[in-house]
Order: sequence, then C-alpha cells, then structure tokens
Amino acid sequence: MGEESSAVTDFQRTVRAVVAEAREQRMTLVAAGLAYYLFLLLVPLSLLALIVLEEAGELSHVVPILHSIAETKVTVGTLHQITGGDQPRERAAVIASVLLIWSATRTFQALNRVFADVLETNADERVVQEILEVVVVLVLTIGSIGFVAAGGVLLARATDAASWYASAPVLLFVGFVLLFFPIYYVFPATDVTVGEVLPGTLFAAGAWTLSGLGFRLYAEASRSVHLYGVVGAVLLLMTWLYVGGLVLLVGVVLNAVLGGHVVPEE
Repeated sequence: MGEESSAVTDFQRTVRAVVAEAREQRMTLVAAGLAYYLFLLLVPLSLLALIVLEEAGELSHVVPILHSIAETKVTVGTLHQITGGDQPRERAAVIASVLLIWSATRTFQALNRVFADVLETNADERVVQEILEVVVVLVLTIGSIGFVAAGGVLLARATDAASWYASAPVLLFVGFVLLFFPIYYVFPATDVTVGEVLPGTLFAAGAWTLSGLGFRLYAEASRSVHLYGVVGAVLLLMTWLYVGGLVLLVGVVLNAVLGGHVVPEE
C-alpha cells in the first residue's frame, strides 16, 4: 500500500513539474509556430512520396491508406494529376525537395532551441553542432518515413481492407516511434541514454496515434468538414499539427524531468 502511495505521489510530482516547465517555456505559443513548419514540411513530403510511388507503379496502393487515414474519396486518377499527370516530374520533384529541406531545417531548429531552453544550454555557442544535428535528424527522419511508407504499401498489398484498417494504428505508432526517437536522442546537448529518451518518445508516439485516430473519427462525423471541403480539411489538419507539436514539446519536458534535468516541485 505504501509503495502504491509513493508511486502515485511521484507521478503527481512529475505531472506538476512537466506542466510548470511547459508553462514557463510558453510551449502553447511555441507549438503554434511549430505547427506552421510541420504543415510546410508535410506538403512537399507528401508530394515527393506520391512522385516516388508513381514512378514505382505503386500509386494504386496509396488509395486504401489515404482512405483509412482521412476517409477521403481520392482516386488514382486524382493522385496522378497531383504528381503532374503525363508531364515530366523532375521540376516538381526538385521544387518539393528544396521546400522539404528548408521546412525540415526550420522545424528541427525550432525543436533544437526548445531542447536548449529546457536543458538550459546555450544554443548560440554550438551553431556548428546544431547544424550537424539537424542534418543527422533530417536524414534519419526521411529514412524512417521511407521505411514506414514502404511497410504500409507492402501491408496494403498483402492484406485486405479490413485487416489494413485494423493494423493501421499499430503501423502508425511504430512509425511515430521511429520518427521521434532520433529527435529526442540527438538534439539534447547533454549526454542521454536510450532509456532516458524512451518516455518522451513513447508518449509522443502514442499521443500522435490517438489524436490522429480521434481527428479522423471527427472528420467522418462532422458535417462542417464536409461542408467547407478543402478549407475545413486544412483547418482540421492544422489543429492536429498544433496538438501534435505541443505533444512533441511536452515530450521534451517529460524526458528532462525524468532525467533529473528539471527538478519537480515539492
């Protein structure tokens, strides 16, 4: 009984410390800027992914994936037109790549500054290291996204629609873990272990998965999303990215608190 009471007390202290630090760092405001960069990151990334799948002849397998994520009625023909139709795609791929690199760099720089603020390190004194960290995380992120996308396509080809819908949340969770782990492991200026970054990684991955499923259900049930069409979908996406950005930042604080870098208040 005493151990349970102690565990509850520790949990409450941790929650209070996370909330207090998040408020001190004004993370609700920082999350708004992060959501903007995440949106700019998502657009060229999606276009590049569609171009690659189009060239590989796998575009038809994206339709059930999009349907399971957003309940969209998009067709292969629509995706074909988005990637440029019958026109050469090299120019679109180059433009999308430039936008992807710029938006990813800005996103990861913003995250890196949050790590510096929470861990109380001077980011201005480690500019070269910051650039290297951003490059490393960018490469690992692209690799993780490619791995998950390939797994999703293979799963869509090997299973029926019902099996895909059932396994999609698991695939999303694994994908988010692979996506967020390099961020929490590489960016801290202090030495961290795998165990120290797992709480924030698992928290962020689980929250992104659950929030994604929640927003998908809302999109299916809400008349406003269907009424306003693309505008409603963009607003819903921006809201989800804001929530996701805030979750990422809370994960930074959670790791810092559990790692002893932020002392919980008594």
